[in-house]
Amino acid sequence: MKKIMIFLWKWLVIPLIGLAVILISVWSVCAIYFAKAPAHYLRITAAAVFILSNIAVFLNAKKRWHFLIFFAATFIAVLIWWSLIPPSNDRNWAEQTAVLPYAVFSNNFVTVHNVRNFDYKSEKEFTTNYYTRTYDLDKLQKLYLVVSYWDNNRAIAHTMLDFEFESGDCLVLSVEVRREKGEEYSAFKGLFKMNEIIYVLADERDVIRLRTNFTHEDVYLYPLKYPKKKTKKLLVDILKRVNSLKEKPEFYNAITENCTLSLIHHFASVEDNKTRFYLAYLLNGFLDWRLYENGVIDTELPAKEAKQAYYISDIARKVKNLDDFSHELREHLPANLKTSTFHNAQTKIKNGISRNKSFKIGATDWTTNFTSMSFCFDNGKLSGKYPDQMLESDFPPAGEQPFIKIEKKWPNVFINAKWSIDISNRPNKNNALDEILLRACNPNYYKEDFPETIVSTKFTPPPEFLNESSDSSFNFAKAMRGKSLDYEVIMDAGFGALDYTIKTKIYIGSSSDERTIFYYDCPEQISNHLDVREFIFAARESDDKIYFEVNIYCKCEPSSLLRGTKMNRVANDSKYFITQLYKRLVSSK
Repeated sequence: MKKIMIFLWKWLVIPLIGLAVILISVWSVCAIYFAKAPAHYLRITAAAVFILSNIAVFLNAKKRWHFLIFFAATFIAVLIWWSLIPPSNDRNWAEQTAVLPYAVFSNNFVTVHNVRNFDYKSEKEFTTNYYTRTYDLDKLQKLYLVVSYWDNNRAIAHTMLDFEFESGDCLVLSVEVRREKGEEYSAFKGLFKMNEIIYVLADERDVIRLRTNFTHEDVYLYPLKYPKKKTKKLLVDILKRVNSLKEKPEFYNAITENCTLSLIHHFASVEDNKTRFYLAYLLNGFLDWRLYENGVIDTELPAKEAKQAYYISDIARKVKNLDDFSHELREHLPANLKTSTFHNAQTKIKNGISRNKSFKIGATDWTTNFTSMSFCFDNGKLSGKYPDQMLESDFPPAGEQPFIKIEKKWPNVFINAKWSIDISNRPNKNNALDEILLRACNPNYYKEDFPETIVSTKFTPPPEFLNESSDSSFNFAKAMRGKSLDYEVIMDAGFGALDYTIKTKIYIGSSSDERTIFYYDCPEQISNHLDVREFIFAARESDDKIYFEVNIYCKCEPSSLLRGTKMNRVANDSKYFITQLYKRLVSSK
């Protein structure tokens, strides 16, 4: 036992103590050298004294613990001195950070003084301008996240919050280093009380246009899903901090008080939660992807298309009338997809399972001739039977957007969608269902419709696909009844995330009269944020119309973080897919 203790002391404890001494020494020297006070030559002298005195004691101490006591004493002295260095609002500030904003509250109104609105000719040539404006907090309309990348960097970005009011006014918060004249930003120096922090309140024509037009950064403007009441509380909390910094300055810290974590602190304050630290806050260039995955970004677009849609640098560079700057940015942002509400839709679902079933595939039961199929997800939460359900359900009138019903109960998301199209003007109505089935279960068509999202597909069409396209009398739905198709799709996850793969199998059925088609899409492998994604498609032709129904069941991967927003992301992705599927089928009718 004694030998083991000696071994551990020699090869584990002593090396760890040595490593700790080295790391503490490096921090102490940096703290002395980079801190604002005292004068530069005194700090160099103090850093040299710290190093040389500890080396001298280490070399001359008779016992190592004598050195450790001396080292601990010098470190404590540095730590006490460093902790007592006061921040200041009285320095020779650079013009961009020379003036501090402040706010005056009056009931539901707040007057913000010193809103920065510089007129730039270049990054370093500008005309200073500040204005004072009164905002009605009850008229807050939207909250945006601004993410700006420089030098083709994607791991680290500058983040800002943008508050939009019903009047069209926009107030941007940019948490920055308060630099002195001639001083350059350094993240490393920002760890050692080198700079104070400043909350810049500015016009979009200043902080956004500076980055898009003059420092040539890649800037994105993301609308966030955040309640108006909480947005109001968030802005009030930020303005209180603005006033606090004017009265009592604080140091900037590249880890604990950076441009992103400062914003997180305010969100945590509004939500009455403790701020948790995540690596994503340091690699904040991927923050937008995380927000997208958790449904915080207010969009129904797929990831890659959303990233492109909210890119505003090119738009900002084309705006000539600066008075319309904010309006022009938003004019080019994609509008949220909206679905019409069909109030009288009542789904009549039979819960029983067909007695003629011969086998079960996943959540579905099929008859031996594949003319009937029933399904049941999560003990009947989403269930039905085809072709019966297409005869018993109500559908929106032709021309209306799909009626989409969504239910969420962690970790499950259930989606049911219905719509109809008019084919009375179609030249050849006899093959309408054949063409729909041909497109609906061929992943190569999806690649054409979602070129930015689908990277590649692997699919070998069976002979029936070729026959259908060459022979107008060929009954494609009947020929494909009872067949299964295998395919693979690689999806671009966007926002710098790794692409994910879906390997799936489609089982196809059709009614005995060939007027109803249906299929079951069940992935055998899915590598994104879902454990399960099952999809059922059905269509029925009747009286110059085709009626469609889609049922989707998704199960989110286990996670204790942001459950609701993750389910929202799944629901929004499904809504977007259904809407695009509807548009595609309408255009090809």
